[in-house]
Amino acid sequence: MGEVRDHVRRLSSWRGGERLYRSPARLDEAVANAMVSGRCDIITRPAWLACTLANTRMLSRMAQLRTILMALLLGLAARAMAIGPRPAEVPDTLEQRLLACAACHGKHGEGTQKNEVYPRLAGKPDGYLYNQLINFRESRRRYAVMNYMVSYLSDAYLREVAQYYANLRPPYPPP
Repeated sequence: MGEVRDHVRRLSSWRGGERLYRSPARLDEAVANAMVSGRCDIITRPAWLACTLANTRMLSRMAQLRTILMALLLGLAARAMAIGPRPAEVPDTLEQRLLACAACHGKHGEGTQKNEVYPRLAGKPDGYLYNQLINFRESRRRYAVMNYMVSYLSDAYLREVAQYYANLRPPYPPP
C-alpha cells in the first residue's frame, strides 16, 4: 500500500498540483478505501489513480494465483497420467487370501517338496488342521514362518482356513 500511496502522491503533484489529500493519513485512507471497494467512482484524480492502481494490483495477484492454480492442476494431471489406470480390483475371497500359503503348501494344498518337505493339507480333517494352526499360533509347535503367519489370526478365521483345506480334494502325485 505504501507503493500505491507514493505513486498517487507523485501523480497528484504532477497533474496540476491537485492536493486534496493534504495529510498522509487521508491519502492512506483513500488508497485503502479504493483497494477494499475496488470501485473507481471517486471523482478526485488521486483517488481514481489509487483505485486504478489497486485494481491493477488485485488483477495481477489474481493472475499469479491463476497461474499457480493451473500449474498445480497440470502437475496433478501429469501425476495421474504417470500412475496410469487403476489395476483391477482383487476379489476378497478365501482363495485369494490363502495365496500366501500356496507358496509352500501348493495352490490346492497338495504339499510341495522344494528344499524342505511341506505337508499336504488338502483332504485332512478340519479338526486336525485347526488344532495344528492353534498350536502354531500359541507357539506350542515351532516353525518361524508358520508362527508369524498365524500369530494374529482369530479362532474363527483359523477354523475357516482349516475347513477350506479339508474340503479340497486334489489328486495325489504319481509315485
